[in-house]
Amino acid sequence: MRKILKYLVVVLVLVVITWNLWPRTPDVGRPEYFTDQTYNFETIRVLDDIAVAGGDNNEAAQAIRGIRVGDADGWYTAWKAAGDRATALAARTQDRISRGNALLRAHTYYRSAEFFLAPSDARRPAIWKLNVDCFYSALDDLGVRHERITVPYGAEHHLNAVYYPGPALTENRPLLVAMTGYDGTMEELYAWVVTWHPAPRPLIPGSKGSSPMTCSTMATPSRPATFPPLRSGCAITAMTRCSISLPA
Repeated sequence: MRKILKYLVVVLVLVVITWNLWPRTPDVGRPEYFTDQTYNFETIRVLDDIAVAGGDNNEAAQAIRGIRVGDADGWYTAWKAAGDRATALAARTQDRISRGNALLRAHTYYRSAEFFLAPSDARRPAIWKLNVDCFYSALDDLGVRHERITVPYGAEHHLNAVYYPGPALTENRPLLVAMTGYDGTMEELYAWVVTWHPAPRPLIPGSKGSSPMTCSTMATPSRPATFPPLRSGCAITAMTRCSISLPA
């Protein structure tokens, strides 16, 4: 019995020594939410957008909790629920700026919810409408001047676009055209381009220093889009992903 006890003590000592000397991976911060790069990228994409609308990672963390990589239905359900929560918050908020910011976040969550759905999924039109409706309601609450326009695209087609006028006395400044492509939306460009324009919050009434801007879907050089003259006095005659024209 004593011999067995001695062996157990020796083994225990060896285990403790090994445990303390065994090389470990340093306990450092991890930049990813998912090891899958696509799911991780789409999560970071949400965080980038909601920062503009006063959001933080709490709503996103609540949404992604329990999502499994490859589960498009789980992704859709989680982000739609996040959008519904933000919409409900907006509905009971009296302050228009706070309400507009909540709707901007809802727009982002609804857009993300749709991302992994199959093209033929019957839920896509409804979630897309929620996404777009929340966005333009948010702009109205925030007092952001904008105009939804159509741009001739070839002989039989057109591109949808959103025109954001600059403040007073910028009528002769260049018109900046921001484009997106495969998985982006023209509404999404508000967070990426418009609000990061040189002057802070340039489109809020009373601000200064920005040029007029148009955000649209993507046109290709082989089929250029022709922008009609806008209130800025500028016209875009051909563009790729991003072009700047001088005043006409």
